[in-house]
Amino acid sequence: MIRVVESLDYSQKEWNQFFSEKGESWRDKDYRFLAQVFELSNFFGTLLDVGCGLGDGEIFLKENCNNISEIYACDFSSQAIETCRNNKKISNTHFFVHDLMTQKFSQTFDCVICLQTLEHLPNPNKAFKTIYEAAEKLLIVSTPYKNRRPDKNHLWSFDENDFNEYNGQWIIAQEGLNIFWLFDKSGTGATFKQNKNINSNFKKLVLDFKYFLKKTMR
Repeated sequence: MIRVVESLDYSQKEWNQFFSEKGESWRDKDYRFLAQVFELSNFFGTLLDVGCGLGDGEIFLKENCNNISEIYACDFSSQAIETCRNNKKISNTHFFVHDLMTQKFSQTFDCVICLQTLEHLPNPNKAFKTIYEAAEKLLIVSTPYKNRRPDKNHLWSFDENDFNEYNGQWIIAQEGLNIFWLFDKSGTGATFKQNKNINSNFKKLVLDFKYFLKKTMR
């Protein structure tokens, strides 16, 4: 991963302000993107959503994850968690404030997801280790790919060379804008929807070329 020059490291106060301006919904698209590459019925037992934001993703998960018994969701922002708890559209979800930079999780979960969050953190390797240790069976993490969706608070750029020491699968999706990693820690056999060959160098070159064409034609 590479540090993005001149990006802004938001404090909790700044994230609280950010979420206070968003209402009750913001980023359920990231959960729909997950559903494009992974069969959500593969999630089972307890599921933790790290970096849940305003909780609109939890509504999507409840509608599409039939084998989940309990959903837990956390965020760095106390404002985000307060909004989640007060949202009457969200039920039977355990919300809590959690800082990946200073806290370990007090329990483990069958499945853990962390979507479009690590790019905002000052130490993504430390955060990833904490998330990885919290997952008993399955872990899925996603970030923008090569910072192709830049934002002022995206601190890091990620690619397929990150987190290799954990022996997971990766897939580049959404026309080269996002990368997903899947770690099957207990051998459940879960994999991405697309053929594993999508991880090949040839496929990556095709996506890189498509992105180059889009960028030069703007």
